[in-house]
Amino acid sequence: MNLAPHSSENALPDEAGLVRELGMTYHHLPVDFSDPTESDFAAFEDVMAGLRPDGRTLVHCAANFRVSAFYGLYAMKHLGWSAERAEAFRATVWDARDYPAWDALISRLQEAVRNS
Repeated sequence: MNLAPHSSENALPDEAGLVRELGMTYHHLPVDFSDPTESDFAAFEDVMAGLRPDGRTLVHCAANFRVSAFYGLYAMKHLGWSAERAEAFRATVWDARDYPAWDALISRLQEAVRNS
């Protein structure tokens, strides 16, 4: 699953074709780094829900910022992770406080998970 737009620096030309040639399923969910949304996360959840439980999944983006944020939120909501564990997971890659749009989105979604 690729969370970066095809226009991202270092994007592979025809990544989908390369992945399919290897016999894997390709999912492209381009998340605008400057404007991540709840619907982006909902699309991520939908793809994750459709994956085989016994399979392996590679999720990537340009620098794993999108991935670590979305996977941490997913793990809170679906795997029982605490907010602290999700924050620690993401903090190994980046600090969302440096990116206000992401900090706000993560805070909103964490609050929604806590209230569900």
